[in-house]
Amino acid sequence: SEKAVKNTSVILIFALILSSVLAASAQQQEGVLLVHVITPAGKELSGAVVKLSSGEVTQSFRTNATGWALFKNIQPGEYVVEIIQDELVLNKTTVVFPQVGEVTLIAPLSDLIVRVIDLGGEPVKNLELKLESASGVLTQFTKTNNMGFSTFSEIPYTSVEGLGGSLTLTAELGNLTILETIITVDEPQENITVVAKLVKLNITVTNLKGEAVQRPLIVQLESEKFERRSAIREGFATFDKIPASQVAGEYQLRILYPLEEGKNITLYETRRRLDTYSEISTVLDLGELNIRVLDDRGNSLKNMKVIAEVGEAGKLPLGSTSDNGMLRAPDLPLGEYKITILHGQREVTSVSTTLDNQENEITITANTQPFTIQIVDNREKPVAGAEVRVIDQITGLEEKLTTNELGEAAYYSFPGLHFLEVSYKGEKITRRTVNLEKDRIRVKLDAINFPVTIDVRDAVGRPAEGLRLRVMVDSDVLLDTALDGTRKQVLIPAPKFVVAEVLDDGKVIVKETRYLNEPTTWDIVIKPYMVSGGGLIDIGVIVAVVSLILLLIPVVYLVKTAVAKQR
Repeated sequence: SEKAVKNTSVILIFALILSSVLAASAQQQEGVLLVHVITPAGKELSGAVVKLSSGEVTQSFRTNATGWALFKNIQPGEYVVEIIQDELVLNKTTVVFPQVGEVTLIAPLSDLIVRVIDLGGEPVKNLELKLESASGVLTQFTKTNNMGFSTFSEIPYTSVEGLGGSLTLTAELGNLTILETIITVDEPQENITVVAKLVKLNITVTNLKGEAVQRPLIVQLESEKFERRSAIREGFATFDKIPASQVAGEYQLRILYPLEEGKNITLYETRRRLDTYSEISTVLDLGELNIRVLDDRGNSLKNMKVIAEVGEAGKLPLGSTSDNGMLRAPDLPLGEYKITILHGQREVTSVSTTLDNQENEITITANTQPFTIQIVDNREKPVAGAEVRVIDQITGLEEKLTTNELGEAAYYSFPGLHFLEVSYKGEKITRRTVNLEKDRIRVKLDAINFPVTIDVRDAVGRPAEGLRLRVMVDSDVLLDTALDGTRKQVLIPAPKFVVAEVLDDGKVIVKETRYLNEPTTWDIVIKPYMVSGGGLIDIGVIVAVVSLILLLIPVVYLVKTAVAKQR
């Protein structure tokens, strides 16, 4: 009922009052003083130093996670309660204990949110900010994020005694102060926007064709107080966070063309003040040089390295020629050049030329060097009619040659590594890499005209006599001779299948075939024959006769015995 609800409410209120009184009585009895520290925004302040003092007696306590500091064993009397931060007294009050057992103090702290923009209104990221009090008691650092924002947390109000009455916000780039402003803090949260004296510079460069410069360049920006370098890529470069000329002074801008060994050519130079966002667009005196490289027989040379030497300035590698012997070298400074052609690491020719327009062409002829390649056989005798295939491993040029009666073939190329392939009598003899350095090279091939020793014996191992030996390769007879009990030697022209026949009165009695590719001894056994008196005897016949004799011996013996008994 309504009356019951009222009675319940009265009982609860009474219980709460009684609980508070009992708690206060307990605190007074135990000598406990509670201090609660909060910020102006109502946030409980943890880790704050609370100082309690009475005369010469002083106690300190840090607030817990909920902002409470607890002092025990407090004697009755008057106490000064202070909140201390960085030697600053943020707030204080006087309490009489035990009449007052709990006190709440507000720490005048603010969150300072700073947004930094440059002179073009764009956010400045990754900039270190410094906040310092006039007295020097307070110093804090922080950095802006990608949106240009940065927060200083728990900053004392500027009205706090000992702070000096103001805060100074500064930022430096190099040794230059690009931001400095005085700040007053008197609210739980302060939001300010400050302008850094920074500008942005965009640079666009084209060549004489009006195309974006593809070759990487260097742009150098320099004043008496500030210097920075950047790269121009694909015709564009941008400088962010450049100190304005009002703090850095007038700038000198140079666009440099990099060469070897850290040397540069200055393509563009100007002086100007940078007090706002700026754009620089310029056409550089850069043209294109198309280089074609041929040998003295008109062959296009690929993979030839090309280096341009720019007077005394230095060298500039341009690259290597393509399959058609061409090299396109865009974005070269106009002027006099010495063009050097390299075969591998060896210089083969150089010419002077002038690039005086947006596009020039030049054909360079590199003179080859004569080489003599001599092929000798296993006996180191010249091999005539050998087919020689030579490939320059850099240019890929291939030439097929045939050796003369001296075993020689003339070849024109550049010194260096070459692939060599030799064929003879329709067979590939060798494939190897040779280094052509001297004007003459001698290649010995043991697989050409190599000796093979043939030893013909009968079934019992005796040297064959009175027979003929015939050796053939591809139906060509290399040897046809009578066997006289000695070994015979034949020269095999190239690795081949070789046929050897042993003949008796024109009849082939043994025929063998072997693949031979090196000097060797070929043993041929005449089976089932035995040489005797310049002729052949079939061992099978001899065995049959001996067997018959052995069978007849007992028969003869029995006959003799029977005849003797009859007598």
